[in-house]
Amino acid sequence: NIYQFSIIRRDPGFPDYGLVIRQDWLDALDLDMPITYDDYYNVLKAFQDAGHEGAMALRWDGVNSGNYLAAGFGAAGFYDETEVAVPFLNKDGTLVFGPMEDGYREYLQTMADWYQEGLIYPDFFSLDAQTYPTNLSNGTFGISVIDRGQFTSTQLMLESIDPNAD
Repeated sequence: NIYQFSIIRRDPGFPDYGLVIRQDWLDALDLDMPITYDDYYNVLKAFQDAGHEGAMALRWDGVNSGNYLAAGFGAAGFYDETEVAVPFLNKDGTLVFGPMEDGYREYLQTMADWYQEGLIYPDFFSLDAQTYPTNLSNGTFGISVIDRGQFTSTQLMLESIDPNAD
């Protein structure tokens, strides 16, 4: 018996969560989409220098859903309140605990440095799921993480505040 189909995707491979960025801010500053950590840093600094708060949002635990920022350091952190999101990795056939990897310390140091420079929202610990799209729309965040279900409503909210926003 099949009791449930939890999700049926029309577009396989499209992520459920991810980083989003104010494309209109990138365009106004003639910046390319960031790819590397240095790119993200430079974009956030440019947002800040242009008078945007430019802050990037982090989850309350410092690790965005899906480990989108920690993964590039070869590590994984806790990113969910459930036990299904514990940060174990397959490293060359060996199960390792992500926060014990050297890359996780590097990730935390990078986020701490960005926080000290004002590139990460200063009160990230108090954020909740509804705060991300609202603050992305009102210009508090230049980069945020939202889930797939919030994307369309966030874009509509953003356009209602600024019709040229993207």
